[in-house]
Amino acid sequence: MERPPTPQILHDPIVEPEDELSYDWYYSREAGGYVLTFGKFHGRRMHAASLSYLYWCDRTFDYDQRRRLLDAFHNFHVGLEEYVKTNYGDFIVPFGRKHRGKTISQCRDKPWLNMACFLRQ
Repeated sequence: MERPPTPQILHDPIVEPEDELSYDWYYSREAGGYVLTFGKFHGRRMHAASLSYLYWCDRTFDYDQRRRLLDAFHNFHVGLEEYVKTNYGDFIVPFGRKHRGKTISQCRDKPWLNMACFLRQ
């Protein structure tokens, strides 16, 4: 039985015109808007790919041969790390059966949230 695809990490953030540049980490072609040219996410933007797949790319690919991809991933990752500090509830749960595909803020299940935090450590 084939596993369902991993959901993307975030729903596209709503951008207010005065904040447009603050979302370059997500939409810019040099960050999360980079279009993947290979693999199972071929033709999709980086922000629509599985984060575990992107980590695999970062660990596996040679920087000199995949410089644009790895620089885009770095820019995207730095933005994610900043965004999560104030918007952690917007992130989509990528695993499990019960809450997979929901945002963290939609999960009103305290025992499950405690378990998920424990797994993160």
